[in-house]
Amino acid sequence: MLVYAKSGVGKTSLVKAGVMWRLRREGYLPFVVRFNTSKDEPLDIIKNAMANEANERKIEIKTEEVTSLWGFFKTVELWENDNLLTPIIIFDQFEELFTIQNNTFRNMFLKELSAVTSRFPPNDKSIIEEVIGKINIVASPAPLRIVLSIREDYLGVMEDAAESIPQIFTQRFRLTHLSTESAKIALKEPAQIEDKRFFTRPFEIESDTVKEVINFLKQQIRYVEYYKKTLVEPFQLQLIC
Repeated sequence: MLVYAKSGVGKTSLVKAGVMWRLRREGYLPFVVRFNTSKDEPLDIIKNAMANEANERKIEIKTEEVTSLWGFFKTVELWENDNLLTPIIIFDQFEELFTIQNNTFRNMFLKELSAVTSRFPPNDKSIIEEVIGKINIVASPAPLRIVLSIREDYLGVMEDAAESIPQIFTQRFRLTHLSTESAKIALKEPAQIEDKRFFTRPFEIESDTVKEVINFLKQQIRYVEYYKKTLVEPFQLQLIC
């Protein structure tokens, strides 16, 4: 799944606050990966991100000593008590692969990711031999889901990735600005949540206050005929909240 939007619209917030907690309840282990460091190899970055999420959730990780991303996800097992979980890698701010990493790192990762997402085993014989005897079926794809979250203005560089992973544009989801009705919901409903982990008790924002905030924010974005509706900038709403 390729998720894209303009900077500040709320890609990371959607993933961390809206999606990940639901996935955790449905038999998945979602974890966020960033390529904002050049010290480690791609596999090490991904393994460390998975380990941090698993430790926080008390998930047991069972895997074999392998050197490829494909081999890792073919052999890894994630156990929550007696439940086997499916990993979901969420590559947040995926444009960092192109803006921070060098060509060697980028080409290595795209080659590895291509093998993981393919329906067929890798062409590299050494990768296959590394996992033979450790898994039952070599030919089946790794049990894994992948989300790529990227800024809209970097969407063009994904053409480079598409050379290695042709299906990268098959499933797309674009985030846009909030409608006024969505903005009202985003402003009012979080305040009404009752949760013992929250310091504040549930409260209600007065309707006149909501109206004043929304009227102010929708003036900050010029009316665009293309959208045929008045919009609110999520980042500005976030600042006010």
